[in-house]
Amino acid sequence: VPAWLVWNSLSEPRRITLTASSGPTDCVLPDGSLVSLNRGATIIYPEVFSDHERPVEITGEACFDVKRDTRRPFVVSAGEVRVEVLGTVFYVESGSAERPASVVLTSGSVTAYLSGDKKNGVLLNPGEEAVLSEAERSVSKHPLEDPNRLAWKTRRMVFEDAPLGDIVLLLNEVYASS
Repeated sequence: VPAWLVWNSLSEPRRITLTASSGPTDCVLPDGSLVSLNRGATIIYPEVFSDHERPVEITGEACFDVKRDTRRPFVVSAGEVRVEVLGTVFYVESGSAERPASVVLTSGSVTAYLSGDKKNGVLLNPGEEAVLSEAERSVSKHPLEDPNRLAWKTRRMVFEDAPLGDIVLLLNEVYASS
């Protein structure tokens, strides 16, 4: 028994992997934070968070509603992109070969940066988006301009003089297999 207790206290916590294969999927993390994964997104997180931080890894697109904890920052890794928060609501898209990663803040504040370059990160305010390019090692922020950027989660869409093809494409993205 003592050997098991020592081994158990020194070993890494089991990592959990969740993929939203057929449509948006919600999950509750060990600290009570809520995560919504868009179709095709994956999250990996420890079964138990450490006393120092709450790390998670994602690919694809996810919405986080993070429980406030000033002792343990919540850190999202999406490739080279890092997002660090204490408690807030934000969206992360890990990016792809065609488009860079992005972070959209809806409440609170977050810091977005590239791995190993926290000093050149940006602090976002609600309604702002950070665009992070791993290839160019650049981080920029600007007001969120696309009112439909978060439609997969909110199910709210705005169209003004939009071509029918664009409307159908967004409707398919939001409601296909949901």
